[in-house]
Amino acid sequence: MNSRFESLFSVQFAHDYTGGEYHAFSFSPTPETSRDLQRMGLVFKARRDGFSVVYDTIFAGDKREKLALLKEDLVLVLNIANADPDFYIYTAGLDGDPGKIPGRSLFCFTNEAAAGESPRHQLHEQDFVSERDIITLEDYPETFFVKPFGQCRIRMHEELAGQFVVRFAAKSTYWRYLLVSEHLKELDSPAVINKDTGEVFAGPEIITLPDQRSAIAFRSVQPIILTSKPNRSFQLVANYDAATGRYRVVKNLLPNPLPGAISAVASSEDEKLIFSEIFL
Repeated sequence: MNSRFESLFSVQFAHDYTGGEYHAFSFSPTPETSRDLQRMGLVFKARRDGFSVVYDTIFAGDKREKLALLKEDLVLVLNIANADPDFYIYTAGLDGDPGKIPGRSLFCFTNEAAAGESPRHQLHEQDFVSERDIITLEDYPETFFVKPFGQCRIRMHEELAGQFVVRFAAKSTYWRYLLVSEHLKELDSPAVINKDTGEVFAGPEIITLPDQRSAIAFRSVQPIILTSKPNRSFQLVANYDAATGRYRVVKNLLPNPLPGAISAVASSEDEKLIFSEIFL
């Protein structure tokens, strides 16, 4: 009889920073899970945004149903590697517990629940991944020769979801545009404006950078979510007249901050704010 594979379950990773699929992770079964997959006629398939496990409907010469397979007492464990060093910089919800430092903890995405409770239908405790999904090595049920970035632990059961989505939220910061080029610092009445809403950034304010250069700063009135997709709303203008709303456009499209460009360079009024700096 010919083999025919069907989906047992899949896991997708998504991040607000990218606006959808997240491609910085890679996945591999642990040695024990690799043996279980082979023994059970299961196949692991990696994707850019996650992975799936499929099963052979013809196994040991007989047909088998998905429900019968899900009744097996089995936990599939996949190691997660992270290729983006800026991940913690733009990801929200992960910095509340100073004891859960990356080198001594790992992410655990699992449908396993507390003793006596039914397995969960999602792989993290809240709507988005949070520090609750990070476990210190001292509290983790396994020991590692080389610690992975994280693990997915999927317990088989009769009501196993066909698809899981692991969702990360992006941080929001105050975006601060800094005029450091001499020709921009010489503009008359400069301003940064949201051309969609008409909202004007706070400023201008003269600040001193760590290298002792001066800069003219404009910051957003409210925090803005960090995103890898270009934000096409902000523009630099000159000859700005608040009374009439008139101005001359200098730069019609201002760039997003780079992921690592976060600082707490103080200004006279905003000493406790965290800024994403964009140098112009």
